[in-house]
Amino acid sequence: MANCDKRKTVSVAFALALLAGCAVQSADRVPWAMSSGLHFVDSVVAADNYRAEAGGLAMKKSLSSELREFGRVLWEESTEQNSRLKWLLTKTPPGVVLPTQISPQYMFAIDELLPVSGDAFDRRFIAQQTASLRESLILAEGYARAGDDFDLKEFAARSVPRLKMQLDRIHDIEMKLP
Repeated sequence: MANCDKRKTVSVAFALALLAGCAVQSADRVPWAMSSGLHFVDSVVAADNYRAEAGGLAMKKSLSSELREFGRVLWEESTEQNSRLKWLLTKTPPGVVLPTQISPQYMFAIDELLPVSGDAFDRRFIAQQTASLRESLILAEGYARAGDDFDLKEFAARSVPRLKMQLDRIHDIEMKLP
């Protein structure tokens, strides 16, 4: 009986040591989408589908010619980005089918843009694009650094300058609007 209690004590101590090690290790880990190719692709496609849709809305609803032009560029570049990603993924079996619809998480953002127009649209669009582009930039930089697929890491690294340029552009437009 004493041996059994001793084993339980050792087992509990071992389990606690493992949990402590996991807790320390998890603080150093990067978010899942920054290291897993599958999750990175899902995140990139979802964000690009959203930005393409939001860019299309900006072309129709914004009062600012600069914001309408930014929306057009955003739509084109997001569509092109998804095409490049699709081409990259067709090189590796099995063939991956990328979603073309807006994911539910981004549909809420689109739903916020649909009922508004004019200055209210411009303010919401700028705020959403700033947040979306920042998130995508962090994701691309993180995956380029810690990703699990060489081709996707290269894709992420090539995306960083484009995302920085778009983020700078939306900040410039925001500063010019009244």
